[in-house]
Amino acid sequence: SNSMSTPQISSHALNGTWRMDKTRSESMRGYLETMGVTELAIEAHEKGEVDHDTIHQILISSDRYSITKKSLVNDLSEDFLLGVESKQQLPSLKGGDGGREKSTLAASDGPRHLKIMTRMPTMNGVAELVETKTIDDEGNYVQILALRNATTGKSHKTTRIFLPLNDALLM
Repeated sequence: SNSMSTPQISSHALNGTWRMDKTRSESMRGYLETMGVTELAIEAHEKGEVDHDTIHQILISSDRYSITKKSLVNDLSEDFLLGVESKQQLPSLKGGDGGREKSTLAASDGPRHLKIMTRMPTMNGVAELVETKTIDDEGNYVQILALRNATTGKSHKTTRIFLPLNDALLM
């Protein structure tokens, strides 16, 4: 049988390297405030995003989703099986009682769509994030972060636009 055939990787429109369009993307301030992050840390994050590029490298195959996020504050790679919930133990906070678990579930509804649902600890409780990645009519990648702090009841939606970036520029 040919069940071992290589998945067609190139078919997903989100695959590639993307650079955030700072002029058309919303600040992460509301998101970070909803997460309970301190004002000082928010200001540092905002300055970092203005001064430095935010890059996402995305690879989606038939059963996996991988992303590398690069910015001044981030150099993070994540890899998930589509449709399978993954759990990750996070370090406990000083004086905390441990039990800080992050759970993630990623699913794709088609070649221009990805949805990632995450439940994660915040500075002061638990938050639920629904992140949607789509391709718009201009061929840009649109990231929508719909965050709800389950502890405080606050919620916030952040929209960011990414433009295709030639991989050669990163070498």
